[in-house]
Amino acid sequence: MELVVRHDNNQICFNWLKKGLGNGYNFINKIIPDPGSPEFLNLSERIKNVIKLDKPDLIISKYVNERETPIVIIEITQSKPVSQHIEQRMVR
Repeated sequence: MELVVRHDNNQICFNWLKKGLGNGYNFINKIIPDPGSPEFLNLSERIKNVIKLDKPDLIISKYVNERETPIVIIEITQSKPVSQHIEQRMVR
């Protein structure tokens, strides 16, 4: 199965995912583009909706009817102090 893995320019996250999923997949490595960039404008609406407000660490997707469709979105986070939780989750 061919999987597109978009990441936030952090090759370590991409390598971690490949190691975890094993060799049964053909991975396509891509960077998550910035909103408004030419590459962003060419993305499918489903991918645009994921990265419009905030960038996750990894987006795993596959092509369905020649359009990139997200399967899993991963964000690797650390907990902020209790008083700052609202700031951490505002965009979500």
